[in-house]
Amino acid sequence: MEETIDVQTKCGVVKGYRKNGVYRFLGIPFAENPQRFKRSVELKKFSHPIDAKENQGSCYQFGGNFDGDTTPNQGEDCLCLNVFTKDNTKKKPVFVWIHGGGFMTGCSYYPMYDGTNFANQDIVYVSINYRLGILGFWDFRKLGEEFESNIGISDQLTALKWIKHNISSFGGDPDNVTICGESAGGISVLYLLSSPSSKGLFNKAISESALPYSIFDEKAEDIYTNAFLKNCGISSLNKEKLFEYTVEELAKLMAKTNEEVSKDYPGYTIPAAVEDDLIPYDVLEGSKKKINKDVKLLIGTNRDEGTLFCNPSSHSLAPYEWKDIGKMLSISGNSDIFEPLKDYFISAYKEKGSQEFTYNNLFLRGALDILNERSKYQKDSYLFRFDYATPITKKLNFNACHALEMSFALGTTDYMVGRHPFFIEYDEKEIKGVEEQMHQAWVNFTKSGDPNCKELLIDWPKYEKDECLCHVFNIKPSTVSFKDYQPLKLFKDRRIYTK
Repeated sequence: MEETIDVQTKCGVVKGYRKNGVYRFLGIPFAENPQRFKRSVELKKFSHPIDAKENQGSCYQFGGNFDGDTTPNQGEDCLCLNVFTKDNTKKKPVFVWIHGGGFMTGCSYYPMYDGTNFANQDIVYVSINYRLGILGFWDFRKLGEEFESNIGISDQLTALKWIKHNISSFGGDPDNVTICGESAGGISVLYLLSSPSSKGLFNKAISESALPYSIFDEKAEDIYTNAFLKNCGISSLNKEKLFEYTVEELAKLMAKTNEEVSKDYPGYTIPAAVEDDLIPYDVLEGSKKKINKDVKLLIGTNRDEGTLFCNPSSHSLAPYEWKDIGKMLSISGNSDIFEPLKDYFISAYKEKGSQEFTYNNLFLRGALDILNERSKYQKDSYLFRFDYATPITKKLNFNACHALEMSFALGTTDYMVGRHPFFIEYDEKEIKGVEEQMHQAWVNFTKSGDPNCKELLIDWPKYEKDECLCHVFNIKPSTVSFKDYQPLKLFKDRRIYTK
């Protein structure tokens, strides 16, 4: 017989159940009924007891589905979270998962995001939804006060506020919270780290495979919104139409706009967060201003981040041809470096081409920039690289590709093996060995701010600018130094087309 439990929160009663020794509370609403193009507001009181025995749905998906599964119950009333806990009798560290998906897709309840293995080690695990695509990250403030910016980021902040106020009811310590995310989730972690609005909501942060410099300024955002409004025939005079469209219609108009913009501005694919009162600084500026300076940071990349984004045989910056690169440089006022860039790229990356370039100059560069700045005042920071490749990713030349590390960090490879395309062929001993290293490091960091544990097999040194030491996850772990790392200075500014 299924064991159930009622938990009294500040908002009211939440009904969960026990599975595999862990209590699960699924689909708990954390915000008032969300209003389109408006930031979320923390839910203070349930209208009735919450039956949290089943996932309640996901925010509307604007870019397909994550792991081949369909994502049911998509809609706008989607701001809910899941909690996994061993018991609610004592204060335990809290781990908050922010999913990736390019700010276009993803949700909190994919099986890979199951929190059982965290809960079994006396950690309260939480996964959250946030609005995506045009409903979460497009900025229409120019049309009037009915519109607000950074909706998706506001959802993440609202979830963290709800956790701060209610997680003790589930056995969590509101003063010991670690946020963690991968890809767009990893970028979100860095946005939150540089946001003054997040002060006091977490004290540790883990960012996996982020592109730190993806924030949009006003000029960049205008390129998208102007194109979209033109497609829709919308101005301040008929702005109410944006509230009348169905989400399906908005998705089609958004996709059309993305396609059109990318022709004139190669390199643009999706808008990310914009500079506003929630995120007044990009992540490097935020680090320089010591925003959330006391937060301990663990950040890193996968060795072959670029393989999922690039053609392995390409001799260009995939997915673009050299004509597109020339156009990008022309628009950003950097035409003079076109030929040197082309010569450098082809000569330096003969073997791995754009894959290596993407890793070195986009993912790794951002992580090092942030750590080098934060290491001036925050001594408890750590850098990692994930080098392990499954038999399939090796065969496909994807190797240690983008997103491969997630199930290892979350301790959910059991779900992936034999099911996900990258895990159809596998060496169970290898996978479990790497998982034990990485998952336990995440557990230890969540508990104490130090990832070191016996499972790592070697010591993981703190990051110092003079040494730039990085822990490498693989069958046999190792330590490498990026002391002599020199990124290619692509553009005068980190952001293409802006400033």
